[in-house]
Amino acid sequence: MAEPVSTRQQLRRAIARQARMTFFRRYQAGQLTPDTTSSTAELICSSLVQEDHFWQNGYVYVSAGEQERRIADFEASRKAIIPEYAFSPAPADSDFFEIFEIWPPSFIHDAINQANREGGQYYPDVVVDETIVLEEDKLEYALSGLAKQPLDLLQVWIENTGESKTGTADGGDSTYIQLETTQSLADVTADWWLSIYGGTGKGQLRQVGSVNDGLHRVLPSSAFATNPDSTSKYRLWDPTVQEEGWDDLSYFGTDVDEYPTELWLRSNYFSRRGLRVRLVYTHVPDDLSADSSETEVPLQYIMYKALSILHDQVVGDNRADRQKHNDLAEGYDRLARDYSSRMRRYIPARTVRMEGTTHTVWPSSPGNPMDW
Repeated sequence: MAEPVSTRQQLRRAIARQARMTFFRRYQAGQLTPDTTSSTAELICSSLVQEDHFWQNGYVYVSAGEQERRIADFEASRKAIIPEYAFSPAPADSDFFEIFEIWPPSFIHDAINQANREGGQYYPDVVVDETIVLEEDKLEYALSGLAKQPLDLLQVWIENTGESKTGTADGGDSTYIQLETTQSLADVTADWWLSIYGGTGKGQLRQVGSVNDGLHRVLPSSAFATNPDSTSKYRLWDPTVQEEGWDDLSYFGTDVDEYPTELWLRSNYFSRRGLRVRLVYTHVPDDLSADSSETEVPLQYIMYKALSILHDQVVGDNRADRQKHNDLAEGYDRLARDYSSRMRRYIPARTVRMEGTTHTVWPSSPGNPMDW
């Protein structure tokens, strides 16, 4: 089951409620909708029933373009928020808006991202990647092309299969690979995988889209980035048929311990060429750049940590409130630390790496080194 996620919008509103901001105490939903009479010069909303100047010097956040504006004035008779400078685009009745005090939304977003990054040490994303294939005569694999940048590589596995076809292609283009006329494809289906492990286009992995057995062609589900030719060595296999599952490696290395960019294998696993490498690693959460952006770092931790950061920012604003904000910053920081100590996330066990040999004895096959 996947970890629960929170969006930037949910985090921003949770912080505003915890800080007891006026708008979020008055409007339970945490948002209102502009009237159709709104324009670039003003936001009209019939639900705003407060007196003149009530929202002045606050900050309005409009979902259209994720716009933030300081409020120059509020006119009660027309229920109009006058922004410090014009909206672009104009708020529409299909949008929503929120009003903030103390901190503008952009400051809250910055604090959310800082809390999210720091929370990565307690709640890192755990990524399972199976996009690398074992290539011919290659021991060093770049990790820079992965969907997520690894922080700490925990486990490396190599696929095992009992149903596969290998050979050297006769040619192809971006939409198909031409196999030898002696290669039967009658049993190959769209559940199979296709990789090129040697020659032109090596390193490419595609799921099978369709098969033309009469023409001895396999069509990938997505186009090849580099067209295969008569030097391309391929493997076709059914991932649902495996003799002994995936085998974990104890003998592998990386260029650095944190944020590695290279994976080093200690041996050429000739019988596994073309099969997938499974990497299990932690990843520092990405910054949340939009309201729909999600994080797996718990909402409670980010809310407490972000409020600590925000209150710490205003400690020096004036002497009268300095102690209050300092106490709040320290208090919320304690809450964040307490939450992280009580609710730390489970991380998969790290493989204990071994030195001194270039052969692997698989736990499931004692006595059989790989390069037989």
